[in-house]
Amino acid sequence: MVSPDVEDARAAQERVKNGDESQVGMTPLKRQEVKLSDSQLTLRPAERFEDLPLRPELLQGIAKMNWTVPSPIQAKALPHLLVENAQNLIAQAPAGTGKTAAFVLAMLHRIDESVQSPQAIVICPTRELSKQNADVTNALAQFTKISVFTALPDTTIGLQTIKQQVVVGAPGSLMKLIRARVLDLSKVVVCVIDEADEMIKQSESGPPGPSVSGMSVDTSKIVSYLNRASCHIMLFSATFPTKVRDYALKVAAPNPFKITVSVKNLTLPHIKHFEIPCPTPSFKFDIMCALFKIMNVGQSIIFVNTRRNATELYNQLEAAGYKCSLIHGEVSIEERDRVIQTFRALETSVLVTTDLLNRGFDVPEVSCVVNYDIPNIRGQSLAESYYHRTGRAGRFGRPGIAVNLICSAVDEAVFEEIKQTFSVSPIKITATTEQELYEFLLPYVQEAEAELDLAPGGNAPAPTPTS
Repeated sequence: MVSPDVEDARAAQERVKNGDESQVGMTPLKRQEVKLSDSQLTLRPAERFEDLPLRPELLQGIAKMNWTVPSPIQAKALPHLLVENAQNLIAQAPAGTGKTAAFVLAMLHRIDESVQSPQAIVICPTRELSKQNADVTNALAQFTKISVFTALPDTTIGLQTIKQQVVVGAPGSLMKLIRARVLDLSKVVVCVIDEADEMIKQSESGPPGPSVSGMSVDTSKIVSYLNRASCHIMLFSATFPTKVRDYALKVAAPNPFKITVSVKNLTLPHIKHFEIPCPTPSFKFDIMCALFKIMNVGQSIIFVNTRRNATELYNQLEAAGYKCSLIHGEVSIEERDRVIQTFRALETSVLVTTDLLNRGFDVPEVSCVVNYDIPNIRGQSLAESYYHRTGRAGRFGRPGIAVNLICSAVDEAVFEEIKQTFSVSPIKITATTEQELYEFLLPYVQEAEAELDLAPGGNAPAPTPTS
């Protein structure tokens, strides 16, 4: 009989193969397109995983995943992360470059398998990213005796102290375990803060320090409980606003070495950007319906700004005969899991969501992102939100498209800022009928699908409703 741990590892391996951003099977050309500013790095980058001082069991896990050579961030960061008494790390790396595998390997390398107590903690902004990071860890640790505990909002707190060596979860879930005295951080030697800009986001005004959001406060508390003299802290994110970087340097991870990418290198070079002027909300919805035919060639995600907008758009599309899925913060945990599972399994092809899924949600088959609402949420960096949204397409250097519906003067102003920030020149589409849009966009989607070796198909929409 196969043990539950082995079954978990095998399941995790399949989930990682089917959609985790730590995949490194990129062509050398595409890998070289990631430009890192790394003047502090003095050790020679690793050309092969075998060049790194990783234990044999971890190399087995890498081989099992069919990963061949390290991605640039792995090649440059891991030699520094695997040395004894490694410096803290602040790493800014574009989505899909393998940052998850980088911190997981560094974390697993430091764990003593004989100690049945938490030694590594991974703090993530969302439940979905927590589960994904746990999957990667289980897959890479499958030939070791290291086990993983995933702290989720619906996790039942027992009376027994957590004995798994790796604990992954969102700040609130982790604090719940700490307050219940079942999570002991005294032996933690590695702390990873993933999507660190969300974890330690600061208010726009006032002195340096975390914002008053519960996530920021809980993250700061968790870090304060660690033995800072012996705990190695790694912060990873695709973007690091200046205030967050300053806070990270002063408080969360003092004296780090840094890997950074300039803003202009965060342009997602494999994404084709499009904009469609929409003079009225009703015209905007008609355009959305017309886009459906092209969106069903592969997988697509529609982003809106609020939960209410997401629900309204989903209901409108369903009423008009277009099959899609819905996920946002008010959807039950069970339903969120079901929706994500069916989307990953390609049983559904169009997903309506909010910025809940704009980070760390990795499905390689996603070739199209539609910004039904241009990012415009108070307290968020609009350009960063756009970057993370569009990053859901074109994963691992594959082609993808981002369609932006511009419906107001505010949309125009925000989108102009986004274009200037990332030096992108979107193609303006003036086509208005389903057939015109289909013929215009099809070559771009087919290019993305050719990379995925998928045949066109999916949910054939009902006849396009007339306005």
